[in-house]
Amino acid sequence: MKSFQQYITERSIKLSLDLPHRGSIPREIRGLDNPNLSDITGFAKNAPQNKLRFLINSKGHMTVWRAMDGIHQQVITGESREKEKFALGYMVLLDDDTSWDVYLSPHPKANVKFAKKNATFQGILKTTGKYALSKEI
Repeated sequence: MKSFQQYITERSIKLSLDLPHRGSIPREIRGLDNPNLSDITGFAKNAPQNKLRFLINSKGHMTVWRAMDGIHQQVITGESREKEKFALGYMVLLDDDTSWDVYLSPHPKANVKFAKKNATFQGILKTTGKYALSKEI
């Protein structure tokens, strides 16, 4: 069950994408802001290959989007969040619709501890039991 705080802050959003170089073309994609587990599951079912990317900031606030729509750097730059630190990674909803493969970035600027502050991420970890650090993010 959702807490009242999660209920009022969770919403579908448009994320701006951009890269920090000259000539990049900004665009917008659909994402989720501070979603719960059922919202992420439904969102993943409609994503190509059931794959989502996410950012979790130092306060545990999660932003999620379809992996094929953009990379982490595009969202960070497009949303003007370059000064923040994040846990970042991707997750794949498996065929049984209840378990996930979760991969976090081992990059030195990506703080894995932030991910543990998010209740939705903790719920996903309960279904998988673990996460992996991936070099391909």
